[in-house]
Amino acid sequence: MSLNIQKNDSVSLRNGFSDRYGLKAENKVLQTNNFDKNTRIILLNHLHYIYSTKLNSDEKQYFIKQALADIYKNIIDYDEFYRDDLLWNKINNTFCSGSYYDILSIIEYFYSNIFTPIFKSDYERYDNIINKIFEKEYVGYRMIKGQITPISNPTEIESIKEALYSQLDSISLHIDKALSLLKNNDYENTIKESITAVESMCCFLTNKNTTLGKTLSLLKSVGVHIHPCLEEAFDKLYGYASNENGIRHGGFMDNPKSTFDEAKFMLVSCCAFVNYLKGVGKERIATL
Repeated sequence: MSLNIQKNDSVSLRNGFSDRYGLKAENKVLQTNNFDKNTRIILLNHLHYIYSTKLNSDEKQYFIKQALADIYKNIIDYDEFYRDDLLWNKINNTFCSGSYYDILSIIEYFYSNIFTPIFKSDYERYDNIINKIFEKEYVGYRMIKGQITPISNPTEIESIKEALYSQLDSISLHIDKALSLLKNNDYENTIKESITAVESMCCFLTNKNTTLGKTLSLLKSVGVHIHPCLEEAFDKLYGYASNENGIRHGGFMDNPKSTFDEAKFMLVSCCAFVNYLKGVGKERIATL
């Protein structure tokens, strides 16, 4: 099958001799709102490799039809045989000249419809595969549990992943929703779900179904001791988020609309606090 990529005989090797010595330096600018030609081709080749090696003939036929219907909204005749190029010509065009967000949407689609059924719940395995490409190509996004998010700091990612892969389903659910909302630019609800994850953790530790403000003060009574400054900080943050000007009423940090930076800060901070509570409350968790 031909990928219809324009012939390119120019040598371009990231970290190759010419790149290392600055003779023909490769792009090292963080790519967020657009992807350069090399990155587009590398990502396209990667998707084609997944398609070619992970699916048998019947699975390919099913995937072609579903992808044409889901991604490009084509009317499908499920009784007909579809050639590979009916799908790949469209994908090639998207990767060669389409927007960065359409490319990321297609990558997510491939992973959720090919890798997820194969690896089941082993999200980290396929997250790492695409993230290595993103890191090498200076793409300012990372995949976390099958969702591409505009967070690329390794420490922040590890904090989110630790909270996300928690054995406590209610907490994982809120973090998962916060990630999805952040990806879709819904920053107010990203903040709300992030705070609710902390609230869920405190409710679990105290075995009380009440607000974060109340459960923070109850942690000592069940043997979970946190630093007073952290207790005060999250109590005030939750109080502000809950008042008439707070996130539950469409504003945050004195802005009429929350920003990406505010939402990311809250998501990362709340995940870090959840992980902290898991650590200081491990003896309590063992008894529940």
